[in-house]
Amino acid sequence: MLKLAKSLHHRGFNITFVNTEYNHKRLLKSRGLDVLNGLPDFNNLY
Repeated sequence: MLKLAKSLHHRGFNITFVNTEYNHKRLLKSRGLDVLNGLPDFNNLY
């Protein structure tokens, strides 16, 4: 879902990505801390 959200965001859509704290930690563990680098206005809420 994050890949789809990033793709839509790149095309100009406003994205709100709601996540649990547990899944947020899993995402950071699997993808690293730089998962949202290059997207300064992309917000991940948990």
